[in-house]
Amino acid sequence: MTALKETEARVAWALKHVAAGVEVSDADQRRVEDQYRELLASGRRGLWRGRRPLTLAVAAACMVVAVALAAVLLIGRPAPRPVPVKPVPPTLTSAYLVGVWQPMEYPKPKVLVIAADGRFEELTDPSDLFRPEPRDDYSFSLQGSTLVATGALGNVRCTGSWRTTVIDHDRFQTQWTGKGTPCLDDWHPSPWWVDSEMLRLVPPPAAPPISKFLGSTTTLDQVRWLSSIRGTWLLTGTDRLLAVVDDIQGSATRAHYIVVERPQETTATGRRLVAERGVVTIEPGGVLVFEPEGGTCPRRYAARAEFSTLEARLAAGSCGRLGGGILASWIRLN
Repeated sequence: MTALKETEARVAWALKHVAAGVEVSDADQRRVEDQYRELLASGRRGLWRGRRPLTLAVAAACMVVAVALAAVLLIGRPAPRPVPVKPVPPTLTSAYLVGVWQPMEYPKPKVLVIAADGRFEELTDPSDLFRPEPRDDYSFSLQGSTLVATGALGNVRCTGSWRTTVIDHDRFQTQWTGKGTPCLDDWHPSPWWVDSEMLRLVPPPAAPPISKFLGSTTTLDQVRWLSSIRGTWLLTGTDRLLAVVDDIQGSATRAHYIVVERPQETTATGRRLVAERGVVTIEPGGVLVFEPEGGTCPRRYAARAEFSTLEARLAAGSCGRLGGGILASWIRLN
């Protein structure tokens, strides 16, 4: 073996051991050879005089390996984990409270409509939405983080106050302060205000609302009876409430309905924002036909329900819809 060949073999050996398992490409190998030749040439010019060829080879190999190793370290290094940012709950303001809410702990299903002008109304029966004008059950104001409400029963005034904590955009917690004047049976000391969590229904929350009043939805039957649809319903994903009352005498399949949008708002004359009203009929096969007053555009839904949930699929021949998608879930509120 000539001296040159022996040196090249030693360069290969040096590169292999200096790399220590780092993958070196053909381009890296050629770069080593070029730099080795340059180092040899510089040695002849006196720049590396007195250095052994093998030392020069190892020096060249080290430079290439350093570049390759740095690339491996950069590629193989895992990306830094993003630090989770805990969302900051909204500030408790009068504007935050505006909307439609349901208390989670109240023993009877109840809906609270809080308006921007400081009034709030309790909806305890589907017939409540048929009143042209909202009832001013109570008025409220905020004193820091304390909600102060005032109501009346005849000539008797009643007041109450609750410490209020915002959980997120769609939930807040109330705790009775123990201060106030008893007035209504459902007002003081009302269980739904004592350590209660309030859940937003309108405007639509980010996630579908879940209430303890909602039962299992694993068994859904075709709608056959008015009792299956009588009540106040949230048309999920919308800002609409549907109320059905079975007040048509002598009929087991027909009832009046009303759809109110944004119940927390009113017209300039103080009336509800009624999207439509009319008569709903249960047809064979569980088809609900909603016929608006003064119109010839019935909405038809194939419906399956259990007490607290109704699945409504827009049926063939339907003219428009009450709100929501082709397949919608309606949640009973009371």
